[in-house]
Amino acid sequence: ITSLRPVIDSGCSKQALFLFCSSLFPLCSANAPRPVQPCRSLCEQVRKDCFSDAVFSKLWPSYLDCRTLPQPENHGLCMQHPNSLLEPGATRPSSGHHSTPPVSCPINYTLEYDQCVPKCGSSIDAMYNARQKETIEFWTLILSAACFIFTLMSLVTFWTKASKFEYPDRPLLFMTLCYNLMGLCYLERTILHNPRKELIDLLEFRQECNITSQCLAYYIIKNYLLISATTWWLIFGVCWYLSTAKQWSCEALEKKSGLFHVMAWVVPFASPISALLRGNIQKFELTNFCTAKGFTEIPALILLLAGATLILLALIALKRLKSTWNQSETLSKVFVRVLLFAIIYLIPALSAIICTFFERIENPIEPC
Repeated sequence: ITSLRPVIDSGCSKQALFLFCSSLFPLCSANAPRPVQPCRSLCEQVRKDCFSDAVFSKLWPSYLDCRTLPQPENHGLCMQHPNSLLEPGATRPSSGHHSTPPVSCPINYTLEYDQCVPKCGSSIDAMYNARQKETIEFWTLILSAACFIFTLMSLVTFWTKASKFEYPDRPLLFMTLCYNLMGLCYLERTILHNPRKELIDLLEFRQECNITSQCLAYYIIKNYLLISATTWWLIFGVCWYLSTAKQWSCEALEKKSGLFHVMAWVVPFASPISALLRGNIQKFELTNFCTAKGFTEIPALILLLAGATLILLALIALKRLKSTWNQSETLSKVFVRVLLFAIIYLIPALSAIICTFFERIENPIEPC
């Protein structure tokens, strides 16, 4: 502080002394479990006001790096100069004791443990505004209804012509069933159990942070069905690879159907159960669905890419077979059919997962 006395005495900034003292001696308070540093904006303002001059530029303390200080807009917990929070022309009331510098949290955030966390409740707009939530709700309803209707039509077609859908195409039947049930799950949740349409106790924001059994049930069902659907996609790739590259017959694949069903209906339970046991399930403010970072996206991405790789190998094998078989026209139709289905399925599926990853990066702190 002594070395910085010329800067403080120059009067270049009324906040300079507060910045230097608070950076050397962070705030310790019963409301903050760990020391609270000054805000980055305060540091940058003092540096701009006082140290842009060549006379003082060399006096900037080496221990103070503005870039490492927290920012309220990024949900960081930090201190602002008391006078900087007053309205222009307002005066701070005098008191017989020193007031504690305010701890800054953004609007609709609250101090909990050692960080600013979003308040809970369907009426609280912390990371997303009401219009964004209404837009998501509208498109969730539309897309889930479309998904349910189209997959139901596909299932009816499959079941009326079940004899024509043998391996290696049969996994498509079960993949369609998974997406049909997923669409039904979203529809039921959006129409019948929409928390934004229910009465909320506005005085107890954190009450809704408790994960309810209903929220857990929706998470487990959605996670399970998505992983199961992508597992059937992988099995679809395995079947086509074995049929083309290894020359397996439909009967040989049928004998492995028991293993396929175990892989697709039993193994996917591991993902939601792991998230539940590790306590990683949280409510997501934008949709009010429960979610767990990485427990759905990463397995689904791995399964999608693995299935796509097998489909690619199967298409390469089909292309080789065209040059050796007499029925090249039939193989060409099969080649085009498999290629088109792979493209139509992979593009939206991968896009959804990539968007989820970007959303997680943009908002690393989950509501509740």
